[in-house]
Amino acid sequence: MAKRKLSKAQRVAIRKQIQSKIAAGIPKAEVLRTISTQYHVSPETVRWYLKSGTNGTPTSGSASKAASNGARAKAPSRRRSSGGAKTNGLFHLVQKVSEEGLKRALAAKKLMPRLQAKIAEKLRLESLARKVRKALRVADLQASRLQKKVARLIKG
Repeated sequence: MAKRKLSKAQRVAIRKQIQSKIAAGIPKAEVLRTISTQYHVSPETVRWYLKSGTNGTPTSGSASKAASNGARAKAPSRRRSSGGAKTNGLFHLVQKVSEEGLKRALAAKKLMPRLQAKIAEKLRLESLARKVRKALRVADLQASRLQKKVARLIKG
């Protein structure tokens, strides 16, 4: 089943929301996620609206220039970073973590050894329970066989 097409008013509203949220300093990934859930479209669709700008045509970049003169756009080269990008990402990650979240994470880390010990004990007890059930079945089978022998000897 095909998805319904967004109306012109919705497309304009999406573009305005994208521009206002980006101008407010909200990260692009967050903008894509919130608008895609709001309008029930994929983040790729919202990304297309982000790239298309206000009038529906690509805003800038080598792809639009190459498309205009008929040439194919060159793929960007992959250079190795010197670690600055990793530090920048780490900085943003640390900046986003709240004090309360950090406290909860540290409290959870302290509980991990106890959790692992309880899980190991549970597995050991489950194994022991299986062995006991098996021994109980064997003992029950042997008792029923002996009971049948006793009954045959009494009858006969």
